Amino acid sequence: MNRRALVAHPIRSACGAVLLCLLAGCPGKIGERALPDNTGARIDHWIYGEQPPGGGSICTIPEYYCPGGKICFQGFCNDSVCVQTAKCPNPGGKCKVVCTPVEDACASVNCEAGSSCVGGRCVKGCFDAPCAHVTCGAGRICSNGACLTLAPETGAQCPPGTAAAMQACAENPCAGVSCAQGEICVGGTCIKNTCAGVTCEPGFYCSNGKCVDSCAGKPGGPPTGGAPKPPACVKKCSVCGEADGCGGTCTTGSCPQGEACKQGKCECVPDCIGKFCNDDNGCGGKCKGCPPDQICDQTNITWLCCTPDCAGKACGAPDGCGGICGDGSCAASNELCKKGTCVCQPDCTAKACGDDNGCGGTCKNCSSGQRCIASAATWSCCTPSCTGKACGASDGCGGTCKQGSCAGGLTCKSGKCVCIPQCAGKACGAADGCGGVCAGSCPSGQSCKSGQCVPLSCPCGKQLVGASCVDICSSGTTLCGCTTCCGPGTNCDFASATCKPVN
Repeated sequence: MNRRALVAHPIRSACGAVLLCLLAGCPGKIGERALPDNTGARIDHWIYGEQPPGGGSICTIPEYYCPGGKICFQGFCNDSVCVQTAKCPNPGGKCKVVCTPVEDACASVNCEAGSSCVGGRCVKGCFDAPCAHVTCGAGRICSNGACLTLAPETGAQCPPGTAAAMQACAENPCAGVSCAQGEICVGGTCIKNTCAGVTCEPGFYCSNGKCVDSCAGKPGGPPTGGAPKPPACVKKCSVCGEADGCGGTCTTGSCPQGEACKQGKCECVPDCIGKFCNDDNGCGGKCKGCPPDQICDQTNITWLCCTPDCAGKACGAPDGCGGICGDGSCAASNELCKKGTCVCQPDCTAKACGDDNGCGGTCKNCSSGQRCIASAATWSCCTPSCTGKACGASDGCGGTCKQGSCAGGLTCKSGKCVCIPQCAGKACGAADGCGGVCAGSCPSGQSCKSGQCVPLSCPCGKQLVGASCVDICSSGTTLCGCTTCCGPGTNCDFASATCKPVN
């Protein structure tokens, strides 16, 4: 067992002025949890992997986290209980401490058209991120479409990339409700599950019994209301290049020894292990293997490993191995060797507007707020002036005014008068005042797309039953991608969003 000792940390025996009360002895306040012996101190030397006296687990050091369903609070793993506090996002209601992500896993992920980023991975389909159109105020953060209040004062330790926040505790109206087969509980009532037994291919989701393209009606997607897609075809591939059973060709599979499958074709794989410069690579080519800092070069009719020599040579001179020197000396003092070519380096130090920069160009040095311009054959420093001028008017120095007055209620942006749409409080399809329509409110169960109220598009992992989005995956299965559920004995292949048997 890997035995690692945790250092003791004394705690207060009185209730502190913090947020949650997890013990019966501190009604309405925070209790500092002591060990069962009531010494008022945590364990001096707890061995990692062993159980502390009285049960529970210590999570004082950041790299030790609590099991699922519990949170590290005041140094112990506890259930994140619902309490009534002033910081609850639902005034007068109850809330609990949760660890919520503060980093966008999709911030640096670019997915191709027809795919969406979910949890840092690209999955097939056009699914909006839950927080894509949600703006939270200072001290709050969006989590799964809802604004939560950050609560660092709780002392809760969260894994990297997450922070403690207060989440409203909403009673589950379906708790304890048992529905018949083919039904699902929505809002405490059992209704017919129109998506029961319906399986859609990746990128499609079930909408009241039909598979709907999640990209329908969205930029680059098919028109809204297309015919339901048939069940996805399962490809069967064992040999590279054979028919996959779905009208295509297998791009993976077995090939003869020494070959590999590339885009449905078996291609020779060069083998130069243990071979020398210009030896046969087994695929009709030659090996280029040489020691470090050497290249494979032909001298007369013999191939040898050659060491390039550029010491003391000029920029672009032969390196002795059939190439040129990428760096070296240049004839002019203001030139610099870049990839074998001498390039002039402009120098405007202590020079004025219009002076020669030494490379055939002109220096543009002027005081802050001025611009170096040419008038006839004379160069001078000019101060732009836009006071009292219209948007886009000349600034007197060869440019235009980026700010200024506009007519007809337009707004000046980057030197152009533009119309700013006005949609606050308007319904879906209402005029926005700029010749377009507003993406405003719609009746329950519908969303506004291109100025029209259309059936609700459910987020990743959900399906539309009636007017509600419910989980696609049932108990005992896990979500794979956005529209597929993997059962026992299978694992998710995230690249294809398909379930594959566990080897």
